[in-house]
This record gives sequence, C-alpha cells and structure tokens, in this order.
Amino acid sequence: MHNTEGGSLEKTLGKWLWEYSIYPVDKKQRELTESILLPNQELIAQELLRIREDIDAKIKRLLRKQKHRTLAHHRYDPSIADPASYPKGYCTLIRDGVWNDLLDNLGNPTMPGIRTLRRFTKKGGVIKRISGIQRGIFFQNAIQAGSLYVDVANDTVDVSKPPIEVCSLAESEFENVDDLELCGDVLESYWQHAVFPNNFFPNIAPFYPIVTVAPDGTLEFPSLNRSIMAMNVLSEFQPAEDFLFRSRFSDAELPPEYHNLIEKHFHQDGSSIATFFKGGASPEVLAGIFANLRKPGGKESLLGLIDEADDVVGKLNILELRCRAWSG
Repeated sequence: MHNTEGGSLEKTLGKWLWEYSIYPVDKKQRELTESILLPNQELIAQELLRIREDIDAKIKRLLRKQKHRTLAHHRYDPSIADPASYPKGYCTLIRDGVWNDLLDNLGNPTMPGIRTLRRFTKKGGVIKRISGIQRGIFFQNAIQAGSLYVDVANDTVDVSKPPIEVCSLAESEFENVDDLELCGDVLESYWQHAVFPNNFFPNIAPFYPIVTVAPDGTLEFPSLNRSIMAMNVLSEFQPAEDFLFRSRFSDAELPPEYHNLIEKHFHQDGSSIATFFKGGASPEVLAGIFANLRKPGGKESLLGLIDEADDVVGKLNILELRCRAWSG
C-alpha cells in the first residue's frame, strides 16, 4: 500500500521514483566511486558480510519461532513458503535488513569500510536501494553505491553463491522496470505465475494492469514497488496501456472460475473504482478510462485514485482466492 498523504503529485511521484530506481551514474558518481570506493571495495564487502551475518541470525531466530508469515507477508514468491529454504526467496527481506543496519552504522560508523562509505556520501556520493530486473531473467533487490552494484542477498536465487557481490552497475545487467510486458515475462518464467491483463477491474487497470495466478491457483495482483508506479503515472500510463492492449499477454483470458470467485467473495463497498466487470470490460471501456485520466485537470485527483486502487488490490489479495482445480 502506498501512502500518498501530503505534498503535490509531482513531489510524491518524484519521491517514489527515487526510492527504488537507479540513480544516473554521471561523471561525479564515477569519479567518487573510483577515488573512494574502489580502493576499499574488498574491505567494504567484508563489513557488509558481517552485517549480513547479523541479519541472517535475526531472521533465522524469527523463522524458528514460526513468525515467517509476519516476516514475509507477501506470498507471491513460491520459495518464500518454505522457511527451510532460507535464504532462497528472501531477497527483499535480507536486502532491507542489511540496508537498515547500514543506515544505522553510517550515522556513527566504527568500522573502517563503513567510514569510507560515509566519506563517500559526505562528498556527494549516492547510496540507495534499487529494485528491478537483472539480466532480463529475474527480479532483484540490491544497493547502489555510486557506479557500483552491491548485492547483499546474492545467494537468494542460487544458495551456492557467495552472500555478497560487488561489481559495476554495467556488469550487473541490472535495469529499472519500465516495460510491464518484461515484468510479465519474469513473473511467468521466474515465479511460474500465469499472467493476465486486468480488464475486470477496469478503473484500477491504469494503476494495476497485471493480475497473476500462482502455481497453487491463488489469484493475486502483484505488488509493484512505488518506483514502478511512479514511472507508469509519469509516462501518462503508457506502460499500463501497452501491457493491456499491445503485449503478448493482452489476449490472455482469466478463467471463468476466477470471475465467479471474485463475484462471490469480493465486496465493493460502494466504491466506483472497485466496479467489477464479470467477463472483462470491453476495449472501449478501458480506452475511455485511460482517456479520462489524461484529460487536462485529470491529474488533480490521481493521488486519491492511487490510494483507492491500492485499497482494492489489498482487499482482493488478502482474500487469497484460489481455484483448487487450477492446472496452469
């Protein structure tokens, strides 16, 4: 769920876009990386490994106490369902844990490698979280430090890999998500989810155009991070429209059983944005919704509409509607 309280649309979307997108690697970032980070790269990696080991210990304690559902409330990555598979599938949780500890250490650094990172930021170097797609194959969460790609959860896809990887962003083949068809490809190939266009909740389709069915038959709107949401809105919803009308998923039809489940279990609470079109809305209806959002003055209510769309998605996902006869 996205908190849109306070500030203008532009300010809010700018903040979201910054939150998980790659910061452009300009001359300043390259020079600071080369002069400060590269000579200390091995030391920084060693100290990040120490932080990662502490995070592993904390998470494993919680997993032993069977609190993994609160740790990893999202269920869309199939491997997350089995705590015994840790660290596989826990990329976001690990990255965010290391990130939070790193921020705490940067405030009062005692380790020399972390002091180096602080000196880097004091001179204008950028250190931030990034989330996107790597090598066009899988979703990835990492940390950017200037022109470096820092993966503190490198073993969450292949557990035989080292926990920490540091390389250049160019070498990492990491990219922002700005193509929702590619996002659908990764959902399909990496998570083995069936991917469909959202034409049955047409009023939220410009914000949430993708719906999936997990291998166990559970219907879900994938949780797009705020940078992806901002990119889509700032692009006048063109990525969402392209996915719905011009992607290889455009003609996929959600089986009727799921329409029946939604009709039976989802309650609209009188919200027009939650209007359900059993069988799917027509292309004309969808096109009209996009056109209305692009009208002059249409942006004034966008933050409120995003909140309402988030609410619909949250309520539907929590139902975990499942067709037990699902065969994929």
